[in-house]
Amino acid sequence: MLKDLPFFLLMILAMSFWGASWASGKVISNRVPPDVIVFWRLTLTFLSFLIMLLIFNRKKLKLSFSKILWILLPSIFFVTYNKLFFEGLKIGLAGKGGVIVTTLNPLLTFLITIAFLKHKVSTSQIIGLFIGLAGGVIILEIWDVSFEGLVLSGNFFFAISALAWAIVTVLTQYALEKIDFQTFCLYVYGTNSILSLFLALPHNPTAVFQQDHVFWLNMLYISIGAISFATSVYFYASKKLGSNRTSSFTFIVPFTAVTSCWIFLNEKPTSFTIIGGLLALIAIYIINFSTEKAN
Repeated sequence: MLKDLPFFLLMILAMSFWGASWASGKVISNRVPPDVIVFWRLTLTFLSFLIMLLIFNRKKLKLSFSKILWILLPSIFFVTYNKLFFEGLKIGLAGKGGVIVTTLNPLLTFLITIAFLKHKVSTSQIIGLFIGLAGGVIILEIWDVSFEGLVLSGNFFFAISALAWAIVTVLTQYALEKIDFQTFCLYVYGTNSILSLFLALPHNPTAVFQQDHVFWLNMLYISIGAISFATSVYFYASKKLGSNRTSSFTFIVPFTAVTSCWIFLNEKPTSFTIIGGLLALIAIYIINFSTEKAN
């Protein structure tokens, strides 16, 4: 387990960046249409990653035609996730959205790997998953939310986006077995930008240039901080740790998402937030420890 400690620490930091991105995304979600935000977020991500490669990596990153499918498929679901992310934020609560997406994602990832990829999971991993899910339910205080409220509050978008991200997680693990990490990220981020442009064109994507510094600071954060850094770390960890173990770290996000929304959006947390956050951390330990023992 110690050999993976650097990846664990990086993932904790990356997931903290993800958690704060919910508050940041909420701030700008009603400024311009969601499709426009998605386009600029993914375009800035591509440009920032490209700049980093030009500075730190001088080698050419070539992609053979036979591997294009492994770029296109994750890109489609990546753009889908981002669109649903901002559609949900436009009408829903950022903190609760962060809980729904990040507690469902590991569970859905496990279910995909079990049902379609025939992966075996231990009893301890299953227990860890449900502890993490329970932590998310406690943070959400779901007993006080009606079914109608879940559907009409934007949480439907959040739930479907969790499925989209689970698919991205699994596809990324397999793609990185065939494609170099830096090549994969560069071409996926570039493809994301192109695909999202078609969604943004009907909504005047240049409208963002009328926005103030608050908009742009948050846009830079959700692009460079939450994707260029955090998502790239997530992709790399999925190769090193596997999709199941990597997705388990998203249980950190509900706690950081709710906390950041409390600080910046005045969505005040309760004692349930603290209890649920601790359960999420316990779930991560159980899932990773049981995997290490199994190996």
